[in-house]
Amino acid sequence: MSDSSKGKERAERAKPAAHRPISLKHLAEHLDLDPATVSVVLNDVPGRSIPQVTRDRIKAAARKFNYQPNLLARSLRSRRTLTIGILVPELGEGYHTQVMSGIGDQLIKAGFFYFTAHHRHKKNLIEDYTRMLIGRGAQGIIALDTHLEHPLTVPVVAVAGHQLSDRPRR
Repeated sequence: MSDSSKGKERAERAKPAAHRPISLKHLAEHLDLDPATVSVVLNDVPGRSIPQVTRDRIKAAARKFNYQPNLLARSLRSRRTLTIGILVPELGEGYHTQVMSGIGDQLIKAGFFYFTAHHRHKKNLIEDYTRMLIGRGAQGIIALDTHLEHPLTVPVVAVAGHQLSDRPRR
């Protein structure tokens, strides 16, 4: 088999199906490189002597095939999902929206992804959403103006709500 036909065969194998993204393994096959080398380059691991031309080839192929890292696989390896669940009674109310905005800004700065669930003050939704958030990999829960009935298996931060008062301030 000629080098030209080998290259075409590799390219065909590396093409992902239209409905699924290309894997790191297939990207490495396409490039005829070890998956560890491709991983080192795409994750910008310092201290590895990989020629710049190889780095450029890997990054170009990743762009061409729209490679996206498998975050589920990464979280299984690291045992960290960098995901937080936020429980909030209502999304439209001004106070909750302001607090959510600040929480979201800080989580993004820290490299976290977050899910928001609004329970409308219904106990069954609070229980269900808490279970679903943890089941989807939330490493912690932020409960904004939300009473949790049971202890959880992840850390919880409670943020108390406020109410307007007609009483004068002291």
